[in-house]
Amino acid sequence: MGIPSDSLNVSEHRAIEDQLREAEGRFRTLVEDAADGIFIAGMDGRYQDVNPAGCAMLGYSRDELLSLSMSDVLAPEETARLGGEVERLLGGSTVKSEWRFRRKDGSCFFGEVSGRRLPDSRLIGFLRDISERKHVEERLRESEARYRLIVENQTEFIVKWLPDGTRTFVNEHYCRLFGLTEEECIGTSFLPLVAPEHHGEIQQRVAARSSPLPFHLPLEFDRHSASSEGQTTDA
Repeated sequence: MGIPSDSLNVSEHRAIEDQLREAEGRFRTLVEDAADGIFIAGMDGRYQDVNPAGCAMLGYSRDELLSLSMSDVLAPEETARLGGEVERLLGGSTVKSEWRFRRKDGSCFFGEVSGRRLPDSRLIGFLRDISERKHVEERLRESEARYRLIVENQTEFIVKWLPDGTRTFVNEHYCRLFGLTEEECIGTSFLPLVAPEHHGEIQQRVAARSSPLPFHLPLEFDRHSASSEGQTTDA
């Protein structure tokens, strides 16, 4: 006597439900344990779900965040571009962008968001705090600005180049001395300005260097080659 087909259908249905619940449980565990904030919002921008990391980043409880929208957690100057970003997400694009977020206590931090639209048209965003990276970038920009200020005020010309002679940096005095613009210098070789008999010596000295210590090399430069160097030809 065989098993009724209705019983098989019920058993298969229950097995599928069990598999779905198990998969959903694993997904929820991943979301809950994620270091990045994970936010799900409706098409109106209001939050519908958030993981613990997202709550900790913004300083809100889960219930508090579920009563807010995306614009409520952004710094005031950021809200003007929110509409355009949401339109890109609704259009199906995966969007990565940087924003200034405002915590519950009023303090702000920089966050990188990777967002996309879910199949049910809701929006999901993965938020990472990049405040430290932005701080390092700002310090680097300030350091580069100070370095450039010092270099540009030198009375001697300064040029940095790769072993093959390609210039990577020149100061203003260098440009004035040879009648070149910075754009004409960067990415091109400085060797055409040097008397040909010194080319081999320069390359040997550079190749022989085994430490970052400076070395001195007297050179003769040919200013007359500067005008022709600044011209471009089709290869």
